[in-house]
Amino acid sequence: MVGMNHRFRSDVQAVRGFLAGGDLGALQRCAALVHVPTEQTDVGLEIAAGRAGGGAMLDLGLPLIDLGLWLAGWPAPKRISAYLSRSGKVGVEDMGSALIVLENGVSLTIDVSWRHLGEESASGSISSASKDRR
Repeated sequence: MVGMNHRFRSDVQAVRGFLAGGDLGALQRCAALVHVPTEQTDVGLEIAAGRAGGGAMLDLGLPLIDLGLWLAGWPAPKRISAYLSRSGKVGVEDMGSALIVLENGVSLTIDVSWRHLGEESASGSISSASKDRR
């Protein structure tokens, strides 16, 4: 079992409560990103293809996909489009983007990277849009 701890953050719990109570209307879109600065990335175990088990999308993206599906009520994916990229010296992808359209019309957009060029992480950006505002 893998712990998906984003579900237990107080801000996420509040958003889920607002969605469940109808305060925000019906969920239309969730977008999330996590970008880790290059100098904070350990170039050892996590990028060695034989030992990593997966790249940035598995490490950073999977918990965000889980969060989006959880907030949307676990509808089945209808369409998935993804792009993964790796620099020449690594064995697994170090960047990735995904668009997941769910059967209920909600879209999830995920963007992750282990080679962000900024000085600080760009992370924790979870946004949602509602089509039925009151």
